[in-house]
Parts: sequence; structure tokens; C-alpha cells
Amino acid sequence: MVKLIIGALVLLAAGIVWLRAQWARSKNSNTANQIINDLKSGKYGIESYAESLSILIYSKAVKDSISVLNMPKQFESLSGSKLLDKFSIQYAAMNESGKGIIIAEAKDKDIIPMYNGNKEVDIHFPCWIYIDINKEDKKVDFKSTFPESKEHHYLLEDLSKKVFELISSQAE
Repeated sequence: MVKLIIGALVLLAAGIVWLRAQWARSKNSNTANQIINDLKSGKYGIESYAESLSILIYSKAVKDSISVLNMPKQFESLSGSKLLDKFSIQYAAMNESGKGIIIAEAKDKDIIPMYNGNKEVDIHFPCWIYIDINKEDKKVDFKSTFPESKEHHYLLEDLSKKVFELISSQAE
């Protein structure tokens, strides 16, 4: 009887965790869709998100020869693609002044305790990155919101590093 009660409590706790994760994912997805619609309609420009995406995640020096002329097309081609098998890029854009934004969702694994052992589940994180190519300081800054956890921060860094690779390939 005690095992049955403990099992029911563990299942209840796991269910609550799952429901909270689904609620958060739905909320993040709705917010991302609203941002994407506002950007596509021209209601807001990329620079308007600089203040809300202001936590520095990654910064790297760039070569003198970097040119942002072809980057808007390259960033547009990222929309709807996957990067590093963990990022689904929902929207990517960059303007001619070197300001860009990427709206993505990252999928990571987590282990939750269950009554009969542990279970591996998918955890989804919003990865919204503001990109600022500063040719005078010869660096690229990647900024986002405050990460939810250590794993979220690592995912934001991974996405920033991959995007930096794409940016630096334009300089060569």
C-alpha cells in the first residue's frame, strides 16, 4: 500500500513537471510567433529588440574584411532550418547595418525520476539571440534574455558560436 501511494505521488509530481514544461513551451512559442509576425510585418525593426535581448552571451573578434552586404540573404536562408541537430530556426534576419536576430527553439534531454526508474524526456528552450556586428570595434556580440538554467546558457552559447562561424565565413 505504501509503495502504491509513493508511486502515485511520483507519477503526480512527474505529471505536474510535464504540464509546466508544456505550458512554458506553449507560452514561449506564442511569444516567438508574435515577435516573428511583428518583424515580418514591419511593425518593429530588428534594433527594437536590442534592449530586451541585452544579456551578453558570447562575443568574438572579427577580421577587418568582414562585410555585411550578403548576410541578410544568408540569414534569411536560415529560417526554417536546423542547426547542430538541436536548434530549429524559426526566424533569422539581419539588416545592412549588421544588426540581426535569430528566433530558435533548442531541444535538449533531461532525466526525470519515475516510479520504476528514470525516464529521459525532451526539454525545449527558447533561443532568441540579438546579433550586433560592430565593425569599428571589430567584434560580434551575441545577446539574449537571461538564461533559465545552465543548460539553457550552454545552448545559447552553442547557437552563437555556430552563427559566428557563418558570419566569419563571409569575411574570407
